[in-house]
Amino acid sequence: MNNTLENLNTNSIIDSFDLLCPNIVDYDLLVYACTSGSIRIGDKNISTLINKSFPKIRVITFAPAIISAIANLKINNLQLITPYLQEVNDDFIKFLNTHSIDVIDSYGMNINDDYEISNVQESTIYNITKKMNNPKSECIFISCTNLKSIGVIKQLERELKKPIITSHQILLWYLGKVLQFSYHTDDYGTLMKV
Repeated sequence: MNNTLENLNTNSIIDSFDLLCPNIVDYDLLVYACTSGSIRIGDKNISTLINKSFPKIRVITFAPAIISAIANLKINNLQLITPYLQEVNDDFIKFLNTHSIDVIDSYGMNINDDYEISNVQESTIYNITKKMNNPKSECIFISCTNLKSIGVIKQLERELKKPIITSHQILLWYLGKVLQFSYHTDDYGTLMKV
């Protein structure tokens, strides 16, 4: 699937939800785990759409998770690394700026296919992050749940001496907060310790 606004539309949410969960009866929580979709469509729109068909399900999206994670790290600025097209990055930067988070710079891999995104190697993510590092940034955010990025956090934090946050890590951390369970580990970076 291409990662454009046309494909990150509200109908695709309901179609996917119906396909994956045709007999939903007893679920209490649904996590919409697409970072760019959450930003571009909007968490309120996603929740409203899902709750039209399934009014009792609590919906969690990335938008509040990202803002909460950054706030807990006390970060004012960051660098953004994504696999996305520039139009998606522009929306993401606008979202972060709206929440008083300064994006010092960003790098998009300009990949327009979900399958290609999933095939980006950890070594590529590591190398891009090392090359992009700006000493003025307080944090580097590697965005997209389709990127295999969680495995590079520990080494990058040790080498760059700053928090590295990823979509997977943010989701794990945020669900811990929402569901009130503690998940502390040294392997997944600074965020998992706050």
